[in-house]
Amino acid sequence: MANLPPYVSTGDRIVGWGPYLQQGTILHNFCVTGDKDRIQQKLDTMFAEPSGGEVRYHPLTSKLFLSVAEIARIIPQNPVDYNRGGVSEIDVTIWTVAHREGAGLFELRWIPLFLAVDNDWAMATGREVYGFPKEIGQFHFDPQTPDPAAGRSFRVDAFAIPHYSPQSTPTWLPLFEITPQQSDPDEPKGFWDKIENFAEEAVERLGETVVDVGLRVASEKAIARAIKGEAVILPFLKQFPDVADPTRACYQAIVEAPTTINTFRRGGLTKPQYQVMVHSYDSHPFFKELGIKPEVEDVGRGMWVDFDFTMDLGTVLWKADTSG
Repeated sequence: MANLPPYVSTGDRIVGWGPYLQQGTILHNFCVTGDKDRIQQKLDTMFAEPSGGEVRYHPLTSKLFLSVAEIARIIPQNPVDYNRGGVSEIDVTIWTVAHREGAGLFELRWIPLFLAVDNDWAMATGREVYGFPKEIGQFHFDPQTPDPAAGRSFRVDAFAIPHYSPQSTPTWLPLFEITPQQSDPDEPKGFWDKIENFAEEAVERLGETVVDVGLRVASEKAIARAIKGEAVILPFLKQFPDVADPTRACYQAIVEAPTTINTFRRGGLTKPQYQVMVHSYDSHPFFKELGIKPEVEDVGRGMWVDFDFTMDLGTVLWKADTSG
C-alpha cells in the first residue's frame, strides 16, 4: 500500500468508512433498452480514455438494468465507525453488465452509470470513497407491502436542467417513472429460493448476447457465481477536480470493489407487468449517452430479491500520475 497520510477526521465528517453491511435490502430490477455503441462510448470515456487504453470495459448487450433498492440499514464495519450507528438508503441505479478486457469474457462487471440517492451521507460516501456517480433525488414510491411481488409505482425526480443556456437554472423534474400495469391471469406463482434463479432470469433479460446455448450456460454460471458473492465486482472512475484548474483532475483513478451477498432470503417476478419512462435532459443525457429513448417502454415483469450484502473495500487498477 502507498504511504498515505491519515485521513483528517473532524466533526463535520459525513463520510462513513467501510466495509458497509447493508441489511434488509429489497431490490426491484427492470430491464430497459439502450444502444450498445453509445454504452461502449460511455465506458470508453469513463475508463479507456483516461487510462490511455490500459483499462477497457465492453458491455455485453444493449440492455440496461434500472434498479430500485430500498435498504433498511447500512452499518459501517470499520472499527472507528462501527459503534456510531447506521443509516437507511434508497437508491435508483442504471447498470450495464460488462467484462473487462484481459480479465476473461465471463468475469463480469456490474457498472453503475447513474445513481440517485435519498440522503447526503450515502451520496458523499459513495462518491468520495468509491467514485459512485451518485446525486440526491426525490422519491415518490407507493408504500412497501409484505409482498415484494405486488404492484408498486416508483417515481424519481432529479434536480435537472432541460436545456443548457446562460439563463438556465435547475429545478426538480421527473427522471424515472416505473408504473405497474394490470396483472393478468398468468401471474407468476411461488418464489425463488436460490440465487441461480435470478441468474437465469437475468440472462433472459440480456437477450441478444445469449442466443448460443454454450454462451447462455456460461453466462448463467458467470452471473450466478457473481451474484453469490464470489465475484460481484463494481468498477468506478474516481476523480476530483483541481482547485486551480477545475477542468483538470487533481486525483483520478480507476478502481474496482467487490460486493458479497451475506443472506439471500427470497426473490421472484412481480405480479404485474410494468412500463418504464426515462426522461432525458441536457443535465441527464440518457438518450445521448446510453441510447435510452425518451418514451414509454413495456418492460414486462420486474425481478425482485430480498437479501443482505456487504460493500467491500476496493482496489486501484490504474491511477493518473499527478506528480509532474
